Amino acid sequence: MKTTGGYQLGITCCSCGGKLNVDEASHTISCPHCSSVLKIVRSSGIRKYVIVGGLAEHEVRFHIDRHMKKEGLPLPSRWRELQRIYVPFWRVIGTVFSLTTAPPEFRDQSYGTGAITTGESVDPGVTINTRDVSFCADEKFDWGVESLGVRTQILQLKPLEQEFYAANHLTQPSLTLEQAKDRFDEAITMAAITTADAGSDIRLTSVGLEGMLVYFPIWVANFSSAEGQMTARFDPLAKRIIACNRGAAEMPRDRASYTQDTATVKIILHRCPNCGHDLPDSERSVSYYCTNCRRLFAEAENDYRQLRVFIPQSHRPEDTLFPFWVFNLQSSVWPGKDDLMRAFRLTRFQCDVFYIPAFGLANPARLLRLVGHYNRRVNNFMFKDLPDEKNIFTDVTVPPEQAACLIIPLTAAAVVAAGYHMHDTPTSGKIDIPEPDLVWLPYAPDQYFWREQITGATIEKAAVL
Repeated sequence: MKTTGGYQLGITCCSCGGKLNVDEASHTISCPHCSSVLKIVRSSGIRKYVIVGGLAEHEVRFHIDRHMKKEGLPLPSRWRELQRIYVPFWRVIGTVFSLTTAPPEFRDQSYGTGAITTGESVDPGVTINTRDVSFCADEKFDWGVESLGVRTQILQLKPLEQEFYAANHLTQPSLTLEQAKDRFDEAITMAAITTADAGSDIRLTSVGLEGMLVYFPIWVANFSSAEGQMTARFDPLAKRIIACNRGAAEMPRDRASYTQDTATVKIILHRCPNCGHDLPDSERSVSYYCTNCRRLFAEAENDYRQLRVFIPQSHRPEDTLFPFWVFNLQSSVWPGKDDLMRAFRLTRFQCDVFYIPAFGLANPARLLRLVGHYNRRVNNFMFKDLPDEKNIFTDVTVPPEQAACLIIPLTAAAVVAAGYHMHDTPTSGKIDIPEPDLVWLPYAPDQYFWREQITGATIEKAAVL
């Protein structure tokens, strides 16, 4: 449930023209020049970025000379071709559910009757982690770099613009986004198999996969020395030789061109569509509460849609309210629904109304505890529309479509955590359900941690008033 982009996005205020820097994952920003509250609208399409920086041509030659001397090889006598080429990498980010049950000889096969696993050698296990994996998207040429590793998390990325395509050599990706997502699944599957006990039943589900194209600069050099023609590939950010081989390599000639599938960014004034009052600058939130006309709005493409506000009938006005998406599965029909409902009953969920936190969690693994805690207490809640007194709302940082993808894997994880076998329990899939409601639950001030800091079992002790 990642809520930060990990790099800064350069934008311009639509009100005063001032230059702004904002995290790529932010939805709103307050202009420090004119104090206007702005909304960041992203078009549909593939996010494309470039890692800008590195070294000048003469510095690259110096580092290649130093590498040849260090390796005891003749220094270049003639530089035939030296060119900086931007190579595409797919960066795929997602939440991974890993469910593990005991080997066959330790399983109780009577899952349908609700029997608990009796084996003691391998305990059922559930892990939920955010994974970030990158793959080279240009496989037509041996670049020598298969992954960017953590570079895209620590280096500044800039949105690609049409002018950059024209002024630089960007190679065309040969790997599609869907292929990159498949490789993401393959990578996490191999890692899970490597660490699991022999014979264990492993189910992996990737949720909320997002892909972006990141162009990385690599210098390619063809030169002559006393040993003949040589080819070197140089990483200007790590300042190291990736590969140095005998023989002349053919330079990549194909260039990527600017396409309309590139996501664009637009800045608009962030104002209430009902009364025109400035909506709050909540940065990561996908919902906005107007303090003037007391209405709650959510993002809807380039516009806003109004949400009904449901809060518990009995709570103190000074309590902070935390948001939860509520999905009603009763009126929906899709393949595998019966198996999912059976899993609901197995984990003692009260009904087919599913509660998922709509606020960010620093540790995604704690999400399972919070979901289990509230889905077993659904029938205890009584809600009403927003009253007249002032309330304190926590930001909604998880959009409903992302929350809906969590229903099936969270249910399967609850089954495994309770010690039951998965067998026919669905672990992945898409549920066809209507738009969810948004409810708010208060926490006692001394019994909760703030958004982005929820850890440990304290969340299970936080009392709903």
